[in-house]
Amino acid sequence: MNRKERRRLLRQAQAQNLPVQQGPQNLQTGAPPGAARATFGFHAEFHGGPIPSPDMLRGYEEIHPGAANRIIAMAEQQAAHRQAIERAVVESNIAREKWGQVIGAVLFALTLGTGALLIWHGFNIAGLGAIIVAGISAAGVFIAGKQKRSQELEQKKPGGKQPR
Repeated sequence: MNRKERRRLLRQAQAQNLPVQQGPQNLQTGAPPGAARATFGFHAEFHGGPIPSPDMLRGYEEIHPGAANRIIAMAEQQAAHRQAIERAVVESNIAREKWGQVIGAVLFALTLGTGALLIWHGFNIAGLGAIIVAGISAAGVFIAGKQKRSQELEQKKPGGKQPR
């Protein structure tokens, strides 16, 4: 803080009738003894979470008896609701993955059966093509699934890369 800023702050403090302390000579600025000196302070308190800090809860309880219990009950209900939603999402994801596996297996079997039927009726190239496409598709789905799982595990590690 330079000299101009100190003077400006001092004038503001005096204009607002704030107490200004007189102190010994300031060695940094060379102010003479007895020069006015303003002291400024700042206090900040931060709290996060669904429940207010204990001091705030105490204040709510003093203003409205029973308010603290209602606030805590509200936070508990919200947590239970959020957990129920997360449980439903996880269960639906599991069900969707199971159906995807069943449908994929049925399509794979149908494609292999079609390829075998084509070969049986003399369409060797078409049948072989159907079997090769089915095998490549199954391998591609398997590889893509492994890559996705490894990426998800990497993201869950502390310091892991987050998706953009």
